[in-house]
Amino acid sequence: MSDPTPKPPAGSLQQSAAPAAPAAPAPEGAAERTRHKVRPDRVKPNDLMAFVHFVRVLEVSPGGEAMKVHDLDHDRGDIEIGGRALVENALSADQYEEEVRVSMTRAAEVLVAAHNRPLTVCFVKQGSKRTGEGAGEPRVLRGRLVEPNGLLGRSLCEDLDLPETQNRLREVDHRTIKYLIVDGVKYVVK
Repeated sequence: MSDPTPKPPAGSLQQSAAPAAPAAPAPEGAAERTRHKVRPDRVKPNDLMAFVHFVRVLEVSPGGEAMKVHDLDHDRGDIEIGGRALVENALSADQYEEEVRVSMTRAAEVLVAAHNRPLTVCFVKQGSKRTGEGAGEPRVLRGRLVEPNGLLGRSLCEDLDLPETQNRLREVDHRTIKYLIVDGVKYVVK
């Protein structure tokens, strides 16, 4: 007898559906924080997510169980992804299930532990080194941590909303973080 289950198209990632799981513990070294799974029905175009590498969501099916994404890491073009379990286990820089008020030090701890995770961080811009332009303005960066620094130093982050042709690297001064979204939690500095 043949299997009636439809097969995914070539070049797509497909995983069978599974019931949603509760929040998972954070990976070792992640400053003992909670991680909430992505809710497929809340995924929308332009969300920043990670599966194996970083992608930008282009299209989403009703219910969020399938989507078309653009590869931001390897110039592989667009990829079709399907399967509720795969989407639920992805990481998002945009979705959060809870908001927690934290100290500046705690926000810095969470940022420096956010290896290989999409994140959104709002911080105060340093300004242009040549002109000082933009100093003191808030900046929202959606991207990933590239190089962490000491807890009250600066961390190098890649802004994945900027075109590949631009320098995407930005220094985030830990002392000026206003909020940080990572692993389904929004950390707001008191």
